[in-house]
Amino acid sequence: MVFCRGCSKEIHESAPSCPQCGATQAVAASVNKESGWMSIVSAILAGFMFLGSLDFEGGYDLDVIVGSGILGISSVILASISLYQHKPLKTLAIVAITFAILGFLIVLGNSQPN
Repeated sequence: MVFCRGCSKEIHESAPSCPQCGATQAVAASVNKESGWMSIVSAILAGFMFLGSLDFEGGYDLDVIVGSGILGISSVILASISLYQHKPLKTLAIVAITFAILGFLIVLGNSQPN
């Protein structure tokens, strides 16, 4: 409940005008202001991680494994939070998780023990 702008009586928040005095009310438009920044950032991180995992020269050194791991874990965490909080761009978050996991598998499959 809100108060009328004209007579200060209590009215319903969705009322376009006051039933007592007839004064028009400013009805707040229900705009979805949530952004999908978490999904976008997670997709970018997953893309970098996936591209970094595509090393065609052979084995990976420790720097590549750690860097890919940090990018992949960050991507999965952001995408998971985005999915858990029901943020927009749910499909992009799922794609980010998929590419991060594929990147992990490529790095682990191509890494050679020393």
